[in-house]
Amino acid sequence: MQHRMNRPVRLLSVLLALLISAPGVSGAAVDGDDQIGPTNELVRTMVIPLDDGQLDVGLLVGEIADQVGLDGDAISDHITWRINLNGRVGRAQLALLESATHDIMTTQIQPDRLIITFDRAKLRRRSRNVRKYIRELITARFPEAAAAYAEQYGTVVHLTGDARAPVSKDSVSPDMIVLVHGMDDPGKVWRSLIPPLVKEGFAVCEFGYPDDQPIADSTALFISQLTEMRSLGVSSITLVAHSMGALVCREALTNQAYYDGKTAGLDTLPSVNRLIMVAPPNQGSQLARFRFAAEIRDQMVHGLSGDGVLFGSIFDGAGEAKFDLLPHSDFLTTLNARSMPTDLPITIIAGDVSPVTVGRIEPLIHVLREAAPDDLAESISELDRALRGLAQEFGDGVVTLESTRLDGVDDYVIVPGNHITMIRNVRSGNERIPPAVPIILDRLRRDRATDR
Repeated sequence: MQHRMNRPVRLLSVLLALLISAPGVSGAAVDGDDQIGPTNELVRTMVIPLDDGQLDVGLLVGEIADQVGLDGDAISDHITWRINLNGRVGRAQLALLESATHDIMTTQIQPDRLIITFDRAKLRRRSRNVRKYIRELITARFPEAAAAYAEQYGTVVHLTGDARAPVSKDSVSPDMIVLVHGMDDPGKVWRSLIPPLVKEGFAVCEFGYPDDQPIADSTALFISQLTEMRSLGVSSITLVAHSMGALVCREALTNQAYYDGKTAGLDTLPSVNRLIMVAPPNQGSQLARFRFAAEIRDQMVHGLSGDGVLFGSIFDGAGEAKFDLLPHSDFLTTLNARSMPTDLPITIIAGDVSPVTVGRIEPLIHVLREAAPDDLAESISELDRALRGLAQEFGDGVVTLESTRLDGVDDYVIVPGNHITMIRNVRSGNERIPPAVPIILDRLRRDRATDR
């Protein structure tokens, strides 16, 4: 039946399926505090008022968007149609809408309201295809929104204090430090590193990208930014990368279409002085398979800071990066078969304080088994095995020490800290110096002294 659906209804169905997947959003009633049925992490229920049987589709989508920190008003402005649920046609449209979500969404029509229930467990299993489809659909239908969101990505230069500036001839320096974040980072991972770098006179810029799209796509965007920087007068760079950002840098350095193992002498790209990788998943991470719609968290942070953009979570990628991050993925197999530049100094900083312990795993898995439907049993078992593997191996709670290693890299430093605390303070105002920061500063000082 799905192929017969008109375009507005198809758009609505996949948009609802995507937006309701946000974790931590309780079931909401649009008409006040009214709620129908239980709400938990696997099932969400919403109540939408009807005006003489008319369903305001824009109101429906907008209210759901508001729950996940997106611009609901802007979405409503783009969706102006209604569905008449009094007649056969309207009810058939609603049935088609349900069918399009493959039972992710079910509805119950009452005289003055529509009760909608979302099965998040089913959505999780189908999230990759749903998100990819909706991103492509909305990109085609709302190109202005896609363009606005794309402007959030790229490179920004950090100046004194909290000042920042776009990349330009006036803001860049011949020698720049380029920071590359990892997956699901709302832009905070460098907040303990940038101030000391700027204070010591280093020219610093930060590259931002849709961090759960395919790593190859992120690398292509990265190369385009480096090409622009080269045209503006940046002759050399030092790369400092966290987590998956290290794989973006390695792909750029080894791919035949980009640096191809060369660090200097390229006409269109700046030379590379050094690569520092913090908590890099060089051999992958088993936890990548359990990344349940975490990009919504990123979008909520942007929304609360005033940077939220219509349909932001859609254009942040369709979750393809998690497949690249799995051990022995096609991406990692190809990447690890290439040799890193032999003349490039490389430093790896790994954490050895894992927050994952068997004592914490067992009660978590027990709660999941009690709450989840039977068809999630195997997924929970996989999660149990992955977490126990992390507990039995040294690492930072996300990446094991073994995964951080890379053949030929001798400058390998282990520090106390988990995947995040090794590089930044979680709480604002904390004066603790994350253990990776002094090591990064030390390597950069050495390089600067050698250049002089």
